[in-house]
Amino acid sequence: YCIIPWPNSTSPTVQLYQVEQTKCESTAGFQVYTSGNISACLFMSQDWMNFTDSATQCEALNSTLMSLKFVEKLEILKKNAAEVSYIGLDDMKTEGAFTWHDDHTVIQSELKPKLFNP
Repeated sequence: YCIIPWPNSTSPTVQLYQVEQTKCESTAGFQVYTSGNISACLFMSQDWMNFTDSATQCEALNSTLMSLKFVEKLEILKKNAAEVSYIGLDDMKTEGAFTWHDDHTVIQSELKPKLFNP
């Protein structure tokens, strides 16, 4: 899942959780999804890809793989995701230390069981 960042925000946290609906709807393949008070402008590819190709496709679309730092974002994914989906989280740098692609922070411990054992 690719997410379009909020264009006028200077906060790296806020830009991933607010959506300019008109920009989203005018960007081919992207759609607004909402859960609770959080909306996201997402592109959901219908093509099977590996993690690296998924990240590359998002970059080509001027977006990033989706970060799920709030339960509401996880709910958006659970309601709309294919059986296998890639998000912007990996442990490629250090085995077992999962970091988000958008800001390189380590995953919060309370989110780990929700993401890895839904």
